[in-house]
Amino acid sequence: AVVSTQSTGIDACRTILVWIIDLFIHYVITSKYGENFDMTYGFLQLGGFAMLLLGTLLYNEVIYIACIASPRPPPGSGYTEISADFEGSQPVLDGSLRFG
Repeated sequence: AVVSTQSTGIDACRTILVWIIDLFIHYVITSKYGENFDMTYGFLQLGGFAMLLLGTLLYNEVIYIACIASPRPPPGSGYTEISADFEGSQPVLDGSLRFG
């Protein structure tokens, strides 16, 4: 079974794969079809894909970059996760609030 992290990575790579196939068709098979590499926006597309892939990897916690704030520290970093215990506390809305 494919886990969600792998599925997200595959979805991100699908866009670059389609673009590479499009370029391959244009330059190798026939220039009648496909897309030529636009020197104005081609590198912008590559940079956008790199940012998409980096964001996906960071969001899914596949990679950790120390200079970027992260909601969770990397495993084995010595930090402990603090969890709140709400057992025994009173609910904010207990059903007594009436409208109208």
